[in-house]
Amino acid sequence: MLAKLSEQGQTARPWGAGGPPLDFPAAFREAAKQFHTTPQEAERVVRQWVAESQNSPNLSKRAEAEFLARNFPKAAELADQAARDNQQRLAQLTVQFTKERDALISAMVENLRRAGAALCASGQLPEALDRFEKALRCFSRAESEETWACLQNWLGICHEELAIRVVGPSARRHTDAAIAAYRAALDVYTRREFPEAWALTQHNLGIALRDQGARSSGPEAGQLLAEAVKAYRAALEVRTRHELPQAWAVTQNNLGNALREQATSSSGPEAGQLLGEAVKACRAALEVYSPQRELPRAWAATQNSLGDALNDQATRSSGPEAGQLLGEAVKAYRAVLEVYTRQEFPRYWSATQKNLAMALTYQAALGSAPEAGQLLDEAVKAYRAVLEVYTRQEFPQDWAATQKNLAKALSGQAALSSGPEAGQLLAEAVKAYQAVLEVWTRQELPQDWAATQNNLGDALNDQATRSNGPEAVELLAEAVKAHRAALQL
Repeated sequence: MLAKLSEQGQTARPWGAGGPPLDFPAAFREAAKQFHTTPQEAERVVRQWVAESQNSPNLSKRAEAEFLARNFPKAAELADQAARDNQQRLAQLTVQFTKERDALISAMVENLRRAGAALCASGQLPEALDRFEKALRCFSRAESEETWACLQNWLGICHEELAIRVVGPSARRHTDAAIAAYRAALDVYTRREFPEAWALTQHNLGIALRDQGARSSGPEAGQLLAEAVKAYRAALEVRTRHELPQAWAVTQNNLGNALREQATSSSGPEAGQLLGEAVKACRAALEVYSPQRELPRAWAATQNSLGDALNDQATRSSGPEAGQLLGEAVKAYRAVLEVYTRQEFPRYWSATQKNLAMALTYQAALGSAPEAGQLLDEAVKAYRAVLEVYTRQEFPQDWAATQKNLAKALSGQAALSSGPEAGQLLAEAVKAYQAVLEVWTRQELPQDWAATQNNLGDALNDQATRSNGPEAVELLAEAVKAHRAALQL
């Protein structure tokens, strides 16, 4: 049982890569099912073993105990020390080809792998990549195909995680390296001989292909996303809900995201079918997750994916159907906010508030006047919530984009209002457009600058029509000035 738990923990993907990081409670449940015991008993056995092993003279054993205790920096330190000891003993051998030499190499590779896993779990990705590369230089594929494939899988994980953290050509190079590593691992991990490792690697390959698709365009993007979908579906042949419910749910969620992105590269009935499959995959994952007990963050992430898929479905629909889909999307985003609070997850909270605001705005465009006004009011509140996190100083581009969306929602509110209230709403919209122009300058973003100048002119013109006397004349003059600025491009 201990070996199985250690294996499950050390092959978990970090949260940002599509799954909860090192979900030990889930591992206890999976192990308990496999070994016909209770999760509580599985956890008790592990905790007892960890307590007994943390003071062991065996560095490798102590490193594994610290890993299972989630003391990842200490686990990495001990595993590195054990690998150095193995290397020193190898250097002292006088005979090159002995069983002792083979055993020391095997132990050193395992210690380097364990150090890399611990470094990866603590977010030290370049250092983790270094350990896995060192381990691969210690032996050949012919000596141990399974170990070689395991290390290739880890290389892929490190490269993919590094791709998320960099921009430009470096990101593409890391993603290319991740895909190559996963495909290399699949040369060894066949479904027949290593079904769970094969499924995990297919899942990881799907993540890398999807990310590469997001960095591509045109037919290439569509092809990569189709390959990602194929990889996820392959993983689900082994990762069944009955046998591996948590892994099944993670892959279903990622499949849903890939299908939604594939739909953006498609059109007509094909796009609609892909979005329908995306919604189905997300709802399937939610059959396993729950906000109170079973992986609340994964539940929230899947609700967000569901909201995005429903929102995209709505944009390809019309009338009551579009309204119903948007209503479901809004419900999903509000569910996300039950878990992603501003205090604990400010970036996720603000991103979800933005998605909620955009769905509400679109929903308002389909509704009747009273309902539309209420929806726009909720959208304005959500956009203002976003601006509490997306400040101009820290996130200038996000701040400007949100100010523009806020201005559009305020203008929509004004169109449904009258009297002083309408004038006040238009004044706030004008202020928001002017704020956008502080960041979207003509020199740096000429097209966005011109479009915003045009929107500002429209808002000023509407404001003028609701005013009179010198104020109306002044507002019209400002509107003309803004429209002329837009025409300069």
